[in-house]
Amino acid sequence: MARDNGSPPLSSNVSVSVFISDVNDNSPQILYPAPEGNSFMTELVPKAAHGGSLVSKVIAVDADSGQNAWLSYHIVKSTDPGLFTIGLHSGEIRTQRDISESDSMKQNLIVAVKDNGQPSLSATCSMYLLISDNLAEVPELKDISYDEKNSKLTSYLIIALVSVSTFFLTFIIIILGVRFCRRRKPRLLFDGAVAIPSAYLPSNYADVDGTGTLRSAYNYDAYLTTGSRTSDFKYKPTHGVAVGLQNMKITYFEIRVEAEDGLGLTSYAKVIIDVTDMNDNAPVIYLKSLTNPIPENLSPGSEVGIINVQDRDSETNRQVLCSIQQNVPFKLVPSIKNYYSLVTTGQLDRELVSDYNITIAATDEGSPPLSSSKTVQLSVADINDNPPVFEEQSYSAYVNGASVSSYLSVNGDTGASTL
Repeated sequence: MARDNGSPPLSSNVSVSVFISDVNDNSPQILYPAPEGNSFMTELVPKAAHGGSLVSKVIAVDADSGQNAWLSYHIVKSTDPGLFTIGLHSGEIRTQRDISESDSMKQNLIVAVKDNGQPSLSATCSMYLLISDNLAEVPELKDISYDEKNSKLTSYLIIALVSVSTFFLTFIIIILGVRFCRRRKPRLLFDGAVAIPSAYLPSNYADVDGTGTLRSAYNYDAYLTTGSRTSDFKYKPTHGVAVGLQNMKITYFEIRVEAEDGLGLTSYAKVIIDVTDMNDNAPVIYLKSLTNPIPENLSPGSEVGIINVQDRDSETNRQVLCSIQQNVPFKLVPSIKNYYSLVTTGQLDRELVSDYNITIAATDEGSPPLSSSKTVQLSVADINDNPPVFEEQSYSAYVNGASVSSYLSVNGDTGASTL
């Protein structure tokens, strides 16, 4: 507010909007492989892996926003250059060619993660790869119905009753009781090809297709667990796993999977699930400031309001285009991120148009695109820009039955000349 010292004092107010733009002050943070002091993350690679096989993946995030948060991945040093390559934007480490006998069995990779800021910030991590052709064998996931399991257990029980002693029969009953109690825990049974980390591949295994899946069939029970025994995933008896992600801000899940075969042997694996955004949120338009009414002598290009548009989706689904639907002397000018200025494009005339209803539409770039609109009402204030004007150039008036004025004339001549 500004006020003068006149008598009486006059004052005026103005609204100031301050926008904070991001600077590149956060280095990328590497989530996987997790840094643990000076130790290395070790990955096992089958010696029979062909070119293009997936070995591991580097996962990193950046706390900045916009272009400052765009990350790129680079291998800055490796034991055998040209053996491994990394996706520039995905961070996936793959074999670039077939592994030969001349390649070192111990591979050390140093990976750098850089952001797109000015100046660019980076972080590095080390990954230790061991090439081996003799890896431990673990069972593969396969769906087995409850009736089939029960039938096998009944057969085992009948054989035990016939062929073994009472002591051995008692031992079998105890084993069955323990397994029955364990089955009462919530578990997930499913079928299909399951990606197994390279560290758990069986011996003499050749990943011909580079898919990381086992060929042999094993009986395999799997269930999802967390340290707090709570999970974002819910179990359905007939459909497997279901989870509601509409209101989640998590971009990936890290799940620990436990596998157990018929002999009680177990193994563990870690599954990373990337969450892909769907365009399920329409843009929302917010009116941050508005000058109303506006004087009709406002010069073209003057700002009369500030609009903010938000979209809760991510990536291209949150890219929004704003426009004015009517033919009015106003337009939207992009300001900083997600902000637009409502400015005049021509001279206003209150005597012609005194009020404007401006409809602002916002449409995102998702598939299919979603849109929303907001109507802004503006009034034009009058200024003294027109002088008084008579409707006629001249006016005549007649008054009947009354003397308005009299006139006297004198002539110096005589006789008839004076008439």
